[in-house]
Amino acid sequence: MSVDHRVPHAALELLLSCGYDTTSVEELAEAAGVSRSTFFRRYGSKEDMVFADQDERLAAARAALVRHSDEGPGAVVHAALTVFDTQTADPELARLRWRLMHKVPALRDRELVSTHRFERLFRDHLLSDVPRPAEGEVPPRPDRRRVAAVALAAAVVSVHNDFLRSWLRSQGGDVRPALERALQGLVQRHGHEAAGTGPRATGSTVVVVTAAGGPHEVAAEVERALRERG
Repeated sequence: MSVDHRVPHAALELLLSCGYDTTSVEELAEAAGVSRSTFFRRYGSKEDMVFADQDERLAAARAALVRHSDEGPGAVVHAALTVFDTQTADPELARLRWRLMHKVPALRDRELVSTHRFERLFRDHLLSDVPRPAEGEVPPRPDRRRVAAVALAAAVVSVHNDFLRSWLRSQGGDVRPALERALQGLVQRHGHEAAGTGPRATGSTVVVVTAAGGPHEVAAEVERALRERG
């Protein structure tokens, strides 16, 4: 028997109009059109009801990573866009929840936990070929690749969230194409290092040939050459 993970709009509206802390579970159950026992069985708590579709979004992102795994780090773009699509599929729900989070600090904290779950999912994809430490084994210190993967995963989630907030404020403007371009740009710049699939940058070698001049002239020529290399 499948569990209904839909978030009831009427219950969120009740929380907004009557207050999060003062609204009882019985009142929420009535607004959702279910009994008190069904409410607890389906959602567990008031807070869990607000984020009842969170696990489905995470599962959708994980499935997108699997479908596009042959694209390496590019798969995180598809996963992040999948999350965006699921969050914007029901505009009324998205805005009700957004308004509610602005009023209730505990819900904002819960949203931060959700953000970390997506960051961890994307980071693990980027490092999927790196063996994990055995239970009880001290993990190695983060190397350059791991730092890049952690940073890229966090950047993808942060950019996604910023575009989502823009969409919420713009009353449904079409920001998805710009989001896709922004995410692709992040992966193009940092994806190879995060996935360990590119040449390692070990510094620049610059050869300067000068016919004459003292140390200051040579140093100035080296500086000019380095600037030209970017």
